[in-house]
Amino acid sequence: MNTLRDKYDTVFDFGCSITMYRWITWSDLIARGTSARKFFKTSMPGGGLRYVYLQLNHVCQNYDLTDNDLILISLPTMDRKDVCNTNDYKIDYSMASWSGKGSIYLNEDPATSMSEGHTGEPRINITDMFMENLCYLKLILDLYNTLPCDKIIIHTDPWQYDPVKYLSDNKHYSDHIIHYDPVAQLELRKVAERITEQYSDTLAKISDMINYEDYITQSNAKRTFASYDEQRFVHMDPHPGPDQAYEFVKKHFLNSGHCEIIDTDIDEILRNYESTKANTLKKSDYREAHHETCDPWFDSKGDYYYDASWLFATPEQRQNGIYIADICQQFNWPNLTWKDMDHV
Repeated sequence: MNTLRDKYDTVFDFGCSITMYRWITWSDLIARGTSARKFFKTSMPGGGLRYVYLQLNHVCQNYDLTDNDLILISLPTMDRKDVCNTNDYKIDYSMASWSGKGSIYLNEDPATSMSEGHTGEPRINITDMFMENLCYLKLILDLYNTLPCDKIIIHTDPWQYDPVKYLSDNKHYSDHIIHYDPVAQLELRKVAERITEQYSDTLAKISDMINYEDYITQSNAKRTFASYDEQRFVHMDPHPGPDQAYEFVKKHFLNSGHCEIIDTDIDEILRNYESTKANTLKKSDYREAHHETCDPWFDSKGDYYYDASWLFATPEQRQNGIYIADICQQFNWPNLTWKDMDHV
């Protein structure tokens, strides 16, 4: 959709680090521009399609959505495995935490894969990843079509969720598949073709969605970098900055009235972003710097909802709104707070 009203009672977002990162994202800007009274962030860095579906399904079952609400969904890439990895069911902000480490990495054994950081889990066959995530993609889209409120859905998958394209165009997978014997390669591609055909109706819907990943890639290609360090930062951490997110939502979703609200704060937002980049660049190791970018979210307790707490909270706890994520208070946004932006 391209028309948003001037004010919503509640905005919910669902997604991964494209939607919930250490700086302001596209969903934060939409919530701000439409003067949302409440903003529930369920997005989590590293989250996949299973995580998005379970959170969206939970909200649909436990909240009386009306035309005063807005749902924002950013579909993560398909090559992820979401795991709820704790047995502590005490209701607090660290319980039932999801293990969402991002894309799945293949082991030395090319016939199997296992997501990095999920120590002790059974290895995951590539076709299992395709079947599970396309199933959750279908469930998300089916549920999305039933929502009784305004809604936006975008995606970030360069391969359009097509298993055949993953095997042929995704260097991460194709480099490993070449180690298969010819018969195994053929069988794997046949399975990928069957899965793609099975979900052809679902995959056909993706082409109608806005591809945020493609927008970011094109935006970076046109950028003129002020220094080598700035260019290195973008290479090290490709997540869109608040400047790119703002241009994206202005182009596709926000009208001039919405933008006027954000324009009062955009300079301070960008100053904080530049400070964040400078702190990250002090790290000489790319991987260490990248983890530093994400880790503060997992250390904050209380102000951000980013795990599975809603799935286990009692109706009374949900009714009291203990998991409302207040975004960007330091900018005096209505009922929106941002936790320690200078610190993180």
